[in-house]
Amino acid sequence: MHYHSLKLLLKKIILIDGISRTGKLLTGSLVSSFKNSEHLEFGTNFEHFCPGIYFKKIDKHYAKSYITNYLNELIYNKYLSRNVNFRPTDRTGVPNSISLNTYKKRLKAKEGDGIVKLINKQNKQVPFITHDLLININALNELDINYQMIQIFRNPINLVMSWYKRGLGSRYGKDQRMFTLLINKKDNIYPWYDQISGINNNKNANELERCINYVYYLTKKSIVNYKNLNSRYKKKIFISTYESIVGNTLEELKKISKFLNLKITNSTLKFIKKEKCPKQLDKDKLEQNRKYIKLKVKKIFYDRIISLENEFNNKIYNILK
Repeated sequence: MHYHSLKLLLKKIILIDGISRTGKLLTGSLVSSFKNSEHLEFGTNFEHFCPGIYFKKIDKHYAKSYITNYLNELIYNKYLSRNVNFRPTDRTGVPNSISLNTYKKRLKAKEGDGIVKLINKQNKQVPFITHDLLININALNELDINYQMIQIFRNPINLVMSWYKRGLGSRYGKDQRMFTLLINKKDNIYPWYDQISGINNNKNANELERCINYVYYLTKKSIVNYKNLNSRYKKKIFISTYESIVGNTLEELKKISKFLNLKITNSTLKFIKKEKCPKQLDKDKLEQNRKYIKLKVKKIFYDRIISLENEFNNKIYNILK
């Protein structure tokens, strides 16, 4: 039996992807200010279904049918402001959108076929914030969904310290506010990507060392997967960095808007100012982070993250020619 997939109401989706703490929400907020863009959403279903396909726990036809229904329902409900986030403190909250009044007006919209016609006519784009999809890009491509992806990298030293300060070396399997898919492995609990990336975070590693392992192997897996893609799929992915978005904001957004074929608006300029961008990157803080890591971890871990930083500084892992 094959599951049937209906036609997607969304002609294309935008995925803003990267490992944790790379600046995806900031980027998503800025992209949401582009013309003809809806406010950003979290793409948690992609994050859960792609590993399921990889591990052969979910039939890819079922996954495609589910994701198609999910996307159609999401955009239909968005046009009715149903299930829309109105929390002003959340980046995904529509009070932080350029279209707050539009979402308020939609509360009074009459549901029915007229909404479907309006969706088709307006052809809005929806940016989804996702984690680790490039690590599982082949499973994503099996869904055969028209997407464009903005893949964000970040200096590994600062990235490791950001993970460490957020407790991402110790929270998996303990914190019920961590919604990453988990696996059991040798009587221990790990995030799903431990299995696919070969991280093998053992009990002998301290919390900071585990953060180094996660950042190192997830980044390496992302790079390998990207380089192994054929040209058809590479064209779907725009490579950027946290440093470019924060330090050279408008120029980087111009490149992204050209890639997405969406225009920057006056609201984009206001959002840049609101985020206090561009920001001067703190080189002293970067050096302090290096020294702190060197002091707290075994030499093998320090050498590992320094080698990754050197690769990052070489044209972003030699991806940008």
